Amino acid sequence: MLECLGCNSITFRIRYMEEDQIIDDGEGNGVPEVVEEYFPPRVSRPKPTWLPGVEWSIQEVMEEVYTALHSNLRNLAGMGVRTVIDRIMTDKVGASGTFVTRLDRMVDQHLITGDQKTILDTALDVGHATNHRGMRPSARQLTTVMDIIENLLQTLYILPEQAAQLRQRIPPRL
Repeated sequence: MLECLGCNSITFRIRYMEEDQIIDDGEGNGVPEVVEEYFPPRVSRPKPTWLPGVEWSIQEVMEEVYTALHSNLRNLAGMGVRTVIDRIMTDKVGASGTFVTRLDRMVDQHLITGDQKTILDTALDVGHATNHRGMRPSARQLTTVMDIIENLLQTLYILPEQAAQLRQRIPPRL
C-alpha cells in the first residue's frame, strides 16, 4: 500500500514480472518486463487537450482506449487502436477495401507519406495481432502505438486548422 505524501491518497500496488514479455535491459540482456498495477488505477496516459477537435466517432473510441489503458486492459487497448485506425481511414478515404488498400489510398491522396504508412501499418498490425493471434501488447508497446495514433490524429485533424489560423496572423512580407 502506498500513501501520497502530497494529497494523502492511498493506493494499492501489485508488482509482478511478465515472463512472456522479454525486454532489453540496456546491456543486451533479455529480462522479463516488470509490470505494476494500481488500485484504483492511476492515469497511465493523459488524454491530449486537442482530442475534442477530432471527428466524434474517432474521439469516442479514443476515450475508451484511454479508459482501457488506465485500467491496464492491454488487450482491449490493442484492439481499440485497430478500431481507431479503421475509423480514421473510413473518415478520410471511405470504408471499402482492405486495410492495405485504404492505407494506399491515404498515401495516394497525400494524407500520409510512405514512411507514415509504414509506421501506421506497424500500429495496425499490433491491433491485428491482438485480435487474431493472441498477442497481449506490453505497456511499452502500447505507449509506442499511442504515440503513432495521437501523431496521426493531430496531423490529420488538428494541425491543419491551427496552421491556417496561425497563417492569418502572420504579418505579410514587405
